[in-house]
Amino acid sequence: LQPVAGSLSDGWGSRWGRRAPFVVTGCALTIMFLIPMAFGGAFHILWLFSISYILATGLHGIASGPFYAMLPDSVPAGQYG
Repeated sequence: LQPVAGSLSDGWGSRWGRRAPFVVTGCALTIMFLIPMAFGGAFHILWLFSISYILATGLHGIASGPFYAMLPDSVPAGQYG
């Protein structure tokens, strides 16, 4: 999801900017699946931990792709190189 979210954020237009909606949404979704991981440590609900881990790791890409693109966005065009 990281490359897809990064490329979608390139052309995104909102009042929060191009990258911020993706970073906020990705962080919120990641946190939503980190909470069940805390309760899935017991062996009898290991499936909850496993599914939550997979989803949290995958959804983290929604936040990290656009977040990594913020650094080049902050460099003035005359200083690329």
